[in-house]
Amino acid sequence: MTGANPILPADPIHYRIETKTRASVAVTVAACALIALLAALPAIAGRDVVEELIFVFYMLALAQCWNLLAGYTGLVSVGQQAFVGLGGYILFALTIVAGLNPLVAIVLAGIAFVLFVRRRRNREPRAGELSGSASAEPSSTSEGTSGEAW
Repeated sequence: MTGANPILPADPIHYRIETKTRASVAVTVAACALIALLAALPAIAGRDVVEELIFVFYMLALAQCWNLLAGYTGLVSVGQQAFVGLGGYILFALTIVAGLNPLVAIVLAGIAFVLFVRRRRNREPRAGELSGSASAEPSSTSEGTSGEAW
């Protein structure tokens, strides 16, 4: 042996990193064209198309947020869904059942939900909701000579 390392190959492998390929240029051009089309969409399309696309993009953003929170971090919280759900139910009840204008119903649904949450927060605890039955008053015991209960 002439001192060559039998583990390493004689010719090292050279890697080359390309940051600009034909595919990346094509995707960049297509993305820029799509952004330009979406920016010009209100001028060339009807209101219904724009509203539907806004809804789709809102739902896409909501799905991405949910995927980030629950999928990647493992955080599962249903608190914000309760706020949205109850507010939505109140809104539709005021609009459909009470026959109010939807814009007025949005404001009233928000106020009704705030009042509901405050009422639930300020209510007295029910029996069994406390972690223990300890009272704030010390009880008298026969132990100890100083008369202290603690």
